[in-house]
Amino acid sequence: MKIYVKIAGMFASAVLCFGMAHVASAHVIVHPSEAGVASYQTFDMSVPVEKDFPTVALKLLIPDGVTNISPTVKPGWTIDVKKDENGNATEIDWTGGSIPVGERDDFTFSGKVPAAATTLAWKAYQ
Repeated sequence: MKIYVKIAGMFASAVLCFGMAHVASAHVIVHPSEAGVASYQTFDMSVPVEKDFPTVALKLLIPDGVTNISPTVKPGWTIDVKKDENGNATEIDWTGGSIPVGERDDFTFSGKVPAAATTLAWKAYQ
């Protein structure tokens, strides 16, 4: 019998434009919705632009228990992985690129999910 880690797919969102913060009602989603416990998984973050200004920065907060984070190279974007005092990734920031109004893009990364069945709640800021 396989045990899976459930992954919550809805996000909190915020957009930066012209140096001012604007709240956005984006529907950023991380896939897959389930992963085997203690497994390495490649995640895909789908980012639509639903407001009247492009997305120029993204921040994804890494849930506790997800380790060994490794973002995929994203041409045109600078990637910064922030870590805590133990060396565990706490967030991934993508900056320097742009997703035009009315379009979408995918951002991928890999990580190891927790060894016990749990629900992971991802939070993203756009």
